[in-house]
Amino acid sequence: MIALLLQQVAPVVVLFHGGATTLMRNTSAMPQTVTVEVRATSPTDTITPRATVAALISPASFTLGPGERQVVRLHVRVDPHGAVLRMLSCWTPVERVAATARVHLITRVCVNAVLR
Repeated sequence: MIALLLQQVAPVVVLFHGGATTLMRNTSAMPQTVTVEVRATSPTDTITPRATVAALISPASFTLGPGERQVVRLHVRVDPHGAVLRMLSCWTPVERVAATARVHLITRVCVNAVLR
């Protein structure tokens, strides 16, 4: 599972003058809806994203079919004041639910990529 996630999103995305570009890929066998946002973490807590950071993200949400790719561009508007910036991308499978289904569980996976 982790190997597939690393193929979907780069683990480190480099910021240059506040801007960055990265490629996202759908390596699964079903369509995925993707949302992207920039969050900050403290230097001592690199796991839990805190508040959303003001950023321009294009596109901020999209759907990828199996094997499809999407270039995502972002520009951070503010200085994070010592925080570690992370690009949080959440991948949700797009599934058709049968009319007879009583319970339907879909797993949403969110991936943190460090912005440097």
